[in-house]
Amino acid sequence: MTLTPFAISATAVTNEEFATFVAATGYATDAERFGWSFVFGGFLPDNFPPTRAAASTPWWRQVYQAHWRRPEGTHSDLDGR
Repeated sequence: MTLTPFAISATAVTNEEFATFVAATGYATDAERFGWSFVFGGFLPDNFPPTRAAASTPWWRQVYQAHWRRPEGTHSDLDGR
């Protein structure tokens, strides 16, 4: 098997860079298409309602409406990130 050359950044993509990519391509993440994502429970408020956890990793919690623009669901945003 051969892999053709490709470019990769030396740093992680910023939210601003990803937003530019989304605006240019119309890309939608799996979380946006499915309507939910697993979120690290430590980022959720203490009063967050119980949700499904990922198998064998209860610290990952299913959060509806969580995606790259709303990392912990509808109550969150990208301000300060």
